[in-house]
Amino acid sequence: MSDYLGQEIWRVLLAVFLGVLGGLLSGQWLLSFTFALLGYLIWFWYRLWQINQWLLNGAKAEEAPECHGILAQLVYRFQRLQRKSAMRKQRLQTLVTRLQGIIANLPYATVVLNGQNEIQWFNPRAITTLQLNPHTDPGQRLDNLVRLPEFQAFLDQAPQTMSSESDPAPELVLESPFGQQDFLAVQLVPIEQDLRLLIARNVTDQLQSQKIRRNFVANASHELRSPLTVIAGYLEMLQEDPAMPQQAQEMIHVAFKQAQRMQGLVEDLLMISRLESSSIDDQDRQLIPVAQCVEEIITTLSKNHKGTCSIESSLDKQLCLKGRETEIASVIQNLIGNALRHNPDGTTVTVTWTALRTGEARLIVADNGRGIDTKHLPHLTERFYRVDKGRSKKHGGTGLGLAIVQHVAQRHQARLDIHSEKGIGSEFRITFPANLVAACPAQDDNTVDAGVINPSH
Repeated sequence: MSDYLGQEIWRVLLAVFLGVLGGLLSGQWLLSFTFALLGYLIWFWYRLWQINQWLLNGAKAEEAPECHGILAQLVYRFQRLQRKSAMRKQRLQTLVTRLQGIIANLPYATVVLNGQNEIQWFNPRAITTLQLNPHTDPGQRLDNLVRLPEFQAFLDQAPQTMSSESDPAPELVLESPFGQQDFLAVQLVPIEQDLRLLIARNVTDQLQSQKIRRNFVANASHELRSPLTVIAGYLEMLQEDPAMPQQAQEMIHVAFKQAQRMQGLVEDLLMISRLESSSIDDQDRQLIPVAQCVEEIITTLSKNHKGTCSIESSLDKQLCLKGRETEIASVIQNLIGNALRHNPDGTTVTVTWTALRTGEARLIVADNGRGIDTKHLPHLTERFYRVDKGRSKKHGGTGLGLAIVQHVAQRHQARLDIHSEKGIGSEFRITFPANLVAACPAQDDNTVDAGVINPSH
């Protein structure tokens, strides 16, 4: 039995003994027991009152009341919890101090916002980047201090929560509103239901470097276009000259193939340059009959491809898309062309154009060919990235096809998803938003099945 419980039992027994003693001496047993128990209760309540006063006064260790028995155990346990709480509070305070130190020394402007976009805290970098005042701006709405319509829309549309499976926080690039020739990239990261972290960084140098690179690529590609056309034309004429020796014919044929490859590379570079330097407005969008476009591209590729891959299609003819037809056609041609180019003979390429229950539309190009190792998937849309460099060059790829597909998808507010498994096949999905999907003019058949097309015929 615990000491504190034993002490309390002894006190109760003492009260009973005094009651018995009083009863023996006075003969008033009931009155004697009543006084004895009442005395014990008054003493017990007095000690409880002392403990209550101690708690109300801050429960300082040096002011703890002198208690025994169960009350002493109560004070001891409370002090123990108090020490643990103090240690936990100290650890949390240390952690908060460290986090504030880390955030304060970040190279980017960092602002903590609540659910109403009110500033809770910001680091020194935000003072120079966002022109915030540490004395007057805490508690102010950030959108009242940074008055840009696109920034206001960005704050309103940013996600309120984020899980481990969520996509990375979206980023907005905007011109600095503070009279400087700078550009800022801002991200809004949800922390809790009513707490968000805004990160802003100056990307002026990065954008200028990208602009210089784009201009260089565009100018160089444009300057190479004409001489390559001339060279390819003369080589084609030499190929057709019957007086040319056989050995020279072979060398000219190799040179002509390389010239054609360079022409394709220049055209792709010019295409990417145009995609990067322009945007699509509502008035630029056309109603694209995607099913018809797919059929025409399949017919063209089947005539030019020398392998025995078969193409099957399931296309919704009633489903059209608002966008730029040349860009969408480039996406379709790149995806189907890649599937034919990089898969062995005897495999099947399936093209699907269908509506989703959400109102979105999806283009799928799938194959049952070689497949792609998962380590390559995050890099497939990078420029000049090749899964198999030797095989890609052999089949004439430029390494820019999927980069073009990604650019066009982003310009049409679409999402590109790539699923592949080594030895099983690959699937490329482009999901277009509902606001760009529209009904085509009435057709006799809602769907078309192109069946099996053997490109060698």
